[in-house]
Amino acid sequence: MQINQKYELIFTDIKQLKKNYMPFIKGGGIFVVTPEVHAINEKINLQISFYDDPHMFEISGNVVWINPAFAQYGREQGIGVSFENDDGSILKTKIEKLLADSSEQDIKTATL
Repeated sequence: MQINQKYELIFTDIKQLKKNYMPFIKGGGIFVVTPEVHAINEKINLQISFYDDPHMFEISGNVVWINPAFAQYGREQGIGVSFENDDGSILKTKIEKLLADSSEQDIKTATL
């Protein structure tokens, strides 16, 4: 299957990361704010970096969640992308460590 789109995500703080991380997706996932229209199971390529680490994670995944334009509760339009393969596992572990070390608790997420 061809990868249709590529997104670069740079998380500049823990609040932004917590808002966009999708822990309920098996293997982890991330919400990407985008006005682009995508389909469920569409392949997406992501480049992700974090405020505490200059390393750029490059990973592919599938669209597993869609917030359409004008979603309920003022949620932003975008897609949830699942993490794939060993790189996804490493990325999930990195994100969960950052979130576990954070005191931020009451942040409204982009999805649920």
